[in-house]
Amino acid sequence: MSIGFFLWLIFTIAILGFAWWGLHVQLLQKRAWEAFAKKYKLKYNPNKFHESPEMEGFFGDFYMRAYEADDVDATGRKRKALAFEMELRHTFPFSLIVCRRAEQAVFRQANLEHRIKVSDHEKWNAENLIGTENEALTKAWLIPERLDVLQDILNIKAAKPLFVAGEDRAAIILQLEEPLNDPRRINALARRLTKAAEILEVPVLLNQGRSDDSDMVEGDEKSEEVPESIDVKAHEPSNTEEAEAETVEAKTVSTSDEAK
Repeated sequence: MSIGFFLWLIFTIAILGFAWWGLHVQLLQKRAWEAFAKKYKLKYNPNKFHESPEMEGFFGDFYMRAYEADDVDATGRKRKALAFEMELRHTFPFSLIVCRRAEQAVFRQANLEHRIKVSDHEKWNAENLIGTENEALTKAWLIPERLDVLQDILNIKAAKPLFVAGEDRAAIILQLEEPLNDPRRINALARRLTKAAEILEVPVLLNQGRSDDSDMVEGDEKSEEVPESIDVKAHEPSNTEEAEAETVEAKTVSTSDEAK
């Protein structure tokens, strides 16, 4: 056996093994997403055999989406990544983006006029980026509880997290760097993002169902407890949470008139 043939054989086996592993992970992910979507009455689309699945619908009171998206790095190169979104229940009267310093490419694309620096909050990383078209209203919205929750979101491991808001929608968006192929992890992530979304919402805007500039400047104190730091990669649900996830039936929400 020549050295050339031996190297070719090793290379071929490696390529086939890589392809098999990718399909295996994809199959596990499809099964996990389908099980989660069925449990919570979400719309599920398996897509083609080699493609990532999609799901969307109401998880409790919040609309969520999970799908495959293009991730663009700082050099402009594209690659596929899983996107996981949780929308707030109201929009904002101005555009806003919050992300890590590492996501400067996405931050620049938002092209917002004002950049806000927060340096006097203990938990907040001063290197984080906050861009907005209305500086005064954004500062009024950034109460300590929301800064804590935003930092928890930005601390998520194995992901590129950001918060975006505007007149069309407001959402927490994660680009996951690892497969999401365990229904328990999906459930844990969805539950924690809904808790974060509740604190990021403005009660007056939520009650009125509209976004009005004057409503953003208010005594906006929330009594909800700030959720613990989120770790998608390492988080394991507690026994109590697992039991609850298995026994509580999903809330059925009709989306026929609200389809997105």
